[in-house]
Amino acid sequence: MCGRYNLITDAEALVDFFDIDQVLFEASGLVPHWSREPKTKYSTINARAETVAEKPGYRGAFKRKRCLIPANPAGDN
Repeated sequence: MCGRYNLITDAEALVDFFDIDQVLFEASGLVPHWSREPKTKYSTINARAETVAEKPGYRGAFKRKRCLIPANPAGDN
């Protein structure tokens, strides 16, 4: 499914749309807890639904840190 979704709306429009009162942090991406640096040489963008609860890079975030990621299908511009 890589590349099938994108986001064409800016952050300010999303804050207004979802009526968000306070933004607590900037988006920094998914960094595994065992990574020593914010940027890792391994891509963490393609989690598979079938194994996300088992893979070390995703398991902790899947259990404790959920989020909603608004996106448009890649063809909707």
